[in-house]
Amino acid sequence: MTDTSPTSRHGALDLDELLNVARTAARAGGRTAAFWRHRAHRLFREDDTALHVLIDEARHEADRSIRAVLNRQRPNDGVLGREGSTAGYTDVRWIVDPIGGGVDYLYERPDWAVGVAAAAPGGTLLVGVVSEPAVGVLTEARLGGGTVANEDPVPLLGKRDLARALVEMAPDGRTASAGRTVNALVARVGGLRRGGSTAAALARVAGGRSDALWAPDLKPWDCAAGVL
Repeated sequence: MTDTSPTSRHGALDLDELLNVARTAARAGGRTAAFWRHRAHRLFREDDTALHVLIDEARHEADRSIRAVLNRQRPNDGVLGREGSTAGYTDVRWIVDPIGGGVDYLYERPDWAVGVAAAAPGGTLLVGVVSEPAVGVLTEARLGGGTVANEDPVPLLGKRDLARALVEMAPDGRTASAGRTVNALVARVGGLRRGGSTAAALARVAGGRSDALWAPDLKPWDCAAGVL
């Protein structure tokens, strides 16, 4: 039997170890974000001009929680994230989004998520974890494995006819082409939804909670945790 595990300059990578780190980090970020969520919503209602300050503060604290786990368990790896990037000394780079779906987060809607992924040189995704604290779902995957949601393996999903499919749109649908896309899709699909977090939307597709996603112009941290 041939071992096809990805390798680093120090030998074969332990994907189970990386997945455990990603899971721990995503949960830590989710707990911090959930702690800030009600406070941020209350302050947002009192002073809506502070929206960007509030979401930046909550993201910063959630990001610190995630990076504390990474620094403790994988101190030599690099990190790429919404809150900034650091260089590493290994062949593993973490891709982090402490709070995806910021507007939904501030309005106390459920469609926000925390994403943590690890990638090899060249961008090959090794592990990915998406935590949706507001709905209590944690979706994860590792290279060569299937999707797992709340510790239960997700069976292979069948294809659904487009006319009966539930299709999600990218969170930012304000581009000039977004209206044309909506018009083209709405008459041809079973349902169309615009969510807050791209990573959460990808997790829903992987877990069978929706069928497809239209999401152009993404940053790596928007989608890395959900793509795998």
